[in-house]
Amino acid sequence: MLNNLTRRNAIFAAGLAVLASTGTALGLSFPQIDMNNDGNLTRTELVSALGLSGAKRALREYDLNRDRMLSRDEATSSEGNSGEEVGGIETSEITASILSDDPQDKAEAPKEETKDDKEELKEAKPDASSEKVQKAEQRAQKAKQKAQAAKQKAKKAQKQAQKAKKNVASAKKKAQNAKQAAATAAKQAKQDFDNKKQANKAAKKAKQTAQRAKKAAQKVEAANKRAKKAQQKVQVTKKQAQKAQQQAKKAQKAVKKAKQQAKKATATAAPRKLETRDPAEVARERKRDRDFRKGKLGDD
Repeated sequence: MLNNLTRRNAIFAAGLAVLASTGTALGLSFPQIDMNNDGNLTRTELVSALGLSGAKRALREYDLNRDRMLSRDEATSSEGNSGEEVGGIETSEITASILSDDPQDKAEAPKEETKDDKEELKEAKPDASSEKVQKAEQRAQKAKQKAQAAKQKAKKAQKQAQKAKKNVASAKKKAQNAKQAAATAAKQAKQDFDNKKQANKAAKKAKQTAQRAKKAAQKVEAANKRAKKAQQKVQVTKKQAQKAQQQAKKAQKAVKKAKQQAKKATATAAPRKLETRDPAEVARERKRDRDFRKGKLGDD
């Protein structure tokens, strides 16, 4: 029975009423409404999933089902309390917390005296000594006590409804703050993703630049090797040229020395022959000597 339900299970029962009425029309399922997946529905979840009007409709149907299950005697028994009070909060406050600002959904306060009781009292007044009058008075007294208890209960329910209304406002504010925090987190995540994307792009570009620099360095190294080989070849060629030049100088010195020796030999032998030789022959020999000194080695 509902008297044994806790406040959370009462909200769960209200969620079942949602699925039976409003949820099916909206195409929602219980797991879609139960956002935190704890197996129970809260006021915030009902309002978030169905809107305020849908939540009111579902909870009204829940109250109707509860009234069908409980008889009037059971509802007014147990010291005037209709629901099990858990932690100072009755199950009936679940509906009152959401329906409190709807004039049509406010619970009507019970009347102090019923119409039947008044009629019985009127009929019983003429005969004060009769047993009927005593029973009527007893019923009137009980009705008065019930009315007072109901009045106190209504007052208490009104306070609890106000408290629940404040809790709903606080929950709405927390939900709004959570929504803003989620939006901020999503924006930051997008910014981090963009930054990471740019960093990856820069890293890729730097890697390509490093590869190009490495290839350029390899080309420079190859060019240096070729230049070194060419320089070695130049040095070898230069040494060969120096050696050939030295050999040419030696040959030139040998030629010069041979010329000097020939000149010396000619100078020592000519004077003795001038006295006995023919002047024409002497002239030819002198001419030959001049040509030899000038580099002409051929005869006339």
